[in-house]
Amino acid sequence: MIFYAQKAIDKYMVMIYNISTERYVNAGLIGVLN
Repeated sequence: MIFYAQKAIDKYMVMIYNISTERYVNAGLIGVLN
């Protein structure tokens, strides 16, 4: 049970990390273009 919870948390963290990185990269690109 704990193993599955850990897997779910890892997946959630990766998703949040990807969203944050994407926003950061987009903001950087917009900053460079402007």
